[in-house]
Amino acid sequence: MLAARAPLLASVVGLMVLGILHNVLELRYVLARWAGSFAGVFRVGVLALVTVIAMTRLVGAPGRRVEVVAGFAILAFGMAWGARSRPVLAAFGLPAVVVAGVIAWTHLDHYFVAVTYLHNLVPFVFLWDWSRRLAGRARTAFRAVQVAWLLVVPALLLTGALPVPSLSSQSVSFAGPMSGHVATVAPPEWRGPEAARLLAVFAFLQVLHYVFWCWFLPRNGPAQARLPRIAWVGVAAVAAVFAFGYMTAWTGTKIAYTSLASYHAYVEYAVLALVVFRPREVPA
Repeated sequence: MLAARAPLLASVVGLMVLGILHNVLELRYVLARWAGSFAGVFRVGVLALVTVIAMTRLVGAPGRRVEVVAGFAILAFGMAWGARSRPVLAAFGLPAVVVAGVIAWTHLDHYFVAVTYLHNLVPFVFLWDWSRRLAGRARTAFRAVQVAWLLVVPALLLTGALPVPSLSSQSVSFAGPMSGHVATVAPPEWRGPEAARLLAVFAFLQVLHYVFWCWFLPRNGPAQARLPRIAWVGVAAVAAVFAFGYMTAWTGTKIAYTSLASYHAYVEYAVLALVVFRPREVPA
């Protein structure tokens, strides 16, 4: 209901309140869950490529092609690293990565919009992995719920079955012009009236993304992935600084956050490859 009634407010306030926290909690979880594979040369190589992306995001639009190359390099690196376990899958996956990279290079606007949505859908993969600990009907029911939020609710928002307010009726005074938010969630040819529904879908998926990382996994994930209490204090302090920055200088703060968020977003690329190639490396 929040995403359908006030999508811009939901996405902006969610970012301000939970953006930094979910970055830290996600990195904490994936580094603990896949510690055995995400280590050594692989970890160093991935983090080096992500650092390149973080620097290019500070530059803005001129660095977008560098981000595309580095992002697909991370994905290919993850597949190559896991090829020892599933060489046939890697033989098909690596050429697919090259093809996808070429498409992204030639359709930059579409690529970055797609990545925006896919990032919010990554919890679906981790929830599927987590559900392996459940048995029989419980696992089936749990996965059915995930499919519902992944497909059914966005479909209701996109088709208008759940009404969404027009873009002109939405505003958050300090959050910059609406055009910037629309450009994030809609490719150029879809920035008409339908952009309001896309913004609602993005807000819905983003809120659930935060719920997953900030509530579900801290309660249900492995003990070694949980933050010490003192770390919560530090994260809260950093989040407060960013929240103040958003209120006073939205654009500059958003650029700084986007650069910092490169780490949790692109480490996902490498970890997703590990999920595919080494799904049973450690107990669920």
